[in-house]
Amino acid sequence: MGPFNFDSSVLYIFVQEGTQDVDLGGRFLYNAALSFRVLDETGDHHQGADAASQPHAHGPTLDLVIELNGEWSDKEIDGGVVDPDTGGSTLYVSPGVRLGSDGLAGFISVGVPVSKDFNGTQSQPDWRIMSGVSLALP
Repeated sequence: MGPFNFDSSVLYIFVQEGTQDVDLGGRFLYNAALSFRVLDETGDHHQGADAASQPHAHGPTLDLVIELNGEWSDKEIDGGVVDPDTGGSTLYVSPGVRLGSDGLAGFISVGVPVSKDFNGTQSQPDWRIMSGVSLALP
């Protein structure tokens, strides 16, 4: 979509009962992100939709990113007894940046919870920092 890009992911983690008769509960993670290309691969500041059609040098790219990150977890079961102080959900809004060059990319974002719904008494997050590095092999 010109200088904009939309990405999303969904992941479910299936959990089975362990050797000590404990089931930590399944987890569901979902994300949606909108990014805006500020600096293109030619090293020029973004010039609109025409910048995507310019020849690509191996210069850096810089994207501004805004994400919604959601997490849901089921209650834990220990010895057949459901722990009432486990499980719940959180939704984060996470602004960040992504920098890339020559198949190597790194990102950092700060997540602020906008919705928290936990079961029972649990510590609740105030914010989180996410970062990562990726390498695209030829």
